[in-house]
Amino acid sequence: MVASFRQTLLLMLLVVAAIGIPLWVARALLSESRIDSVAADRVNYLSHRATPNSLEATEDILKALLERPVDASAPVPRIFLASLPSALPDIGIVSERKAMFVSTLLPLILRANELILADRAVLIRLRDKLRTGGKLRNSEKAWLRTREAQYRVRPDGARTPSHLDRLLRRVDVVPPSLALTQAAIESGWGTSRFAQDGNALFGEWLYGNSGRGLVPKNRDAGKNHRIKTFDYLLDSVRSYMTNLNRNRAYRALREARASLRRRGEKITGMALIPSLKSYSERGTDYIDDLYTVMQFNDFARFDVAHLEGGRPVT
Repeated sequence: MVASFRQTLLLMLLVVAAIGIPLWVARALLSESRIDSVAADRVNYLSHRATPNSLEATEDILKALLERPVDASAPVPRIFLASLPSALPDIGIVSERKAMFVSTLLPLILRANELILADRAVLIRLRDKLRTGGKLRNSEKAWLRTREAQYRVRPDGARTPSHLDRLLRRVDVVPPSLALTQAAIESGWGTSRFAQDGNALFGEWLYGNSGRGLVPKNRDAGKNHRIKTFDYLLDSVRSYMTNLNRNRAYRALREARASLRRRGEKITGMALIPSLKSYSERGTDYIDDLYTVMQFNDFARFDVAHLEGGRPVT
């Protein structure tokens, strides 16, 4: 009798667990996937929207962006598409194709900068803590080790305020105007094979067998590089920003940005263009193209853009 009761009780508990746990997980995932619940200090890919196949559906989703100008008084909706619209290359009217590209990419650029600013806020708090004689907790040290590895800044002995200042020079935003300009050039306004098939917006190269990438069809003989691909567009944007923030080739960009901060001036894409000569083998011609595309499309106005519920990143 007792054994039978225990078996019945155990069976009931198993049934409750089988039903309750999945429901709890589902509710948690739905909560996480709400646009307005995306935390400012972490990536939440459940908030991304699947990219519609038809141009009509794409336009409907991006209507909030396409129907109003982006300026300091018009927050950008938190619409994060997982990939570029497949219909983008087929849009015959150039102005509409560009609007679709910018509408897709701008929220992701602003989101990536939000995440960087969240890290900066933590770094500033930890630096000030050390300056006032405080000691870092183990969890704070672990967080620092992760950022030091990501941005390739090794501590010289004990972590000091000056060490965190060095890290802060790398953990900083990339002006939206600059990111949009480079993405437009490198991806052909989102129409290239790399952008459409691999969410690769900035033409980052891979060597050897590490990582996932696409082989360029017209790759020169003797070269073995591939173009780095990503699961989400946001991954491509974040990788591009990390590359600018840690690669020794872009030290001049980081110095120019830090100088703007010291003088209390806005960090603009136009001010940082001259420091990107090393980004392309074309050198000075590439710099000229950056100026031309940024000015012709008036991308500078996006440097004051901000997401709904956020603030301008520059």
